Amino acid sequence: MDYYQTSFYALVVLCLGLLASQPTRRKELEQKAEVQKKLPRNDKHPERFWDEHGLSAGLVSSLFTTGFMSSALSGYFVGALSDRHGRRLLCLIYCLLYALSCIFTIIPSVPLLFLGRVLGGISTSILFSVFDSWMVTNFRERKLVKFGCDLSRTYATTSTVNSLAAILGGVASEVSVRVTGTKKAPFMLSAVLLWSALQVMWSHWVSKRTI
Repeated sequence: MDYYQTSFYALVVLCLGLLASQPTRRKELEQKAEVQKKLPRNDKHPERFWDEHGLSAGLVSSLFTTGFMSSALSGYFVGALSDRHGRRLLCLIYCLLYALSCIFTIIPSVPLLFLGRVLGGISTSILFSVFDSWMVTNFRERKLVKFGCDLSRTYATTSTVNSLAAILGGVASEVSVRVTGTKKAPFMLSAVLLWSALQVMWSHWVSKRTI
């Protein structure tokens, strides 16, 4: 078996093991929940601070679901829009929409929170489709192979940089929360970075309509 088949079967075995352990795990969680119910509650209880907007757990779940549904539905037309209006334009729109999503997330207004989740879902669809499409199209249009460029190597480097950026982003978010004392800080920082990315795309990316 090759690497992919070995990995596939190993994951299948792992999933089956986790599935078999679910009844025991569920029982443990139920027992833990019963113990927590008996504990005295006060204003310093950790669960009191998990949401700065004071939303109920059900409403928070609805917000997450809205984001996932928005991403799933927008995936049907994002590709068509990028083909019609250009991938560069869609990438610029991504920066705007996600920046607005971050801004709406820090505003204590339920309608704006839901609007932010909708915009975040659309942005996610753009992020995981249009950017890669733009890179491949730009690579071919500019015939970068003649200049010694390798698309496979570019993808490998991009994957590594993305992983490092995710790690550094998590650390930066934690630091920003500690410095400012609010969980809204990472969203404000994200909005600033998205606006900076938009400026770079606007000034440096190829502006041909077909890309």
